[in-house]
Amino acid sequence: MLQNMITQPELLKIFLPIVKERGAYFLKKALVRAKKAEPGMMIITKTSEGSAFETQANKGDFLIENQTSSHEQYLMDAETFEKKYQIEQCLERGWASYRSKNLVMTYQVNESDFDFLGMSQKLDYESPLGKKGTLVPGDYLIIPADEKEIYGIGAKEFEETYRRI
Repeated sequence: MLQNMITQPELLKIFLPIVKERGAYFLKKALVRAKKAEPGMMIITKTSEGSAFETQANKGDFLIENQTSSHEQYLMDAETFEKKYQIEQCLERGWASYRSKNLVMTYQVNESDFDFLGMSQKLDYESPLGKKGTLVPGDYLIIPADEKEIYGIGAKEFEETYRRI
């Protein structure tokens, strides 16, 4: 477990009731590009805010690239990927474009959320991948329909990627 951070279960316990009460349902409007990742390859996920984390691909993982101005990349295991995406078009060099079929609950965090938690204007948490995530006011929290995980997305990437249902 990562030290000095809110864990996945803690973050979900704190924010799930808030997201259900004050949040909204969204679906990805942008297609993603994806292909099978090479086992062992290292991916550094970066956002427009400069936050980044590094992950290593396991056998069967997919490398996903969001079609945003940041072109952030991340890894996802095959079982999860197949539940969340459907193929739209085959592209070159093993890539294909995919459409999300994953409805999510979202909530834009604000300063009062940080005040409620007794924290400064930054919240470090454990991402679903076990890496450090950071939330600042204006970022969005995402909870998939199965309510098993929670993660943050910067406002710029969220607005480029999602549409309200």
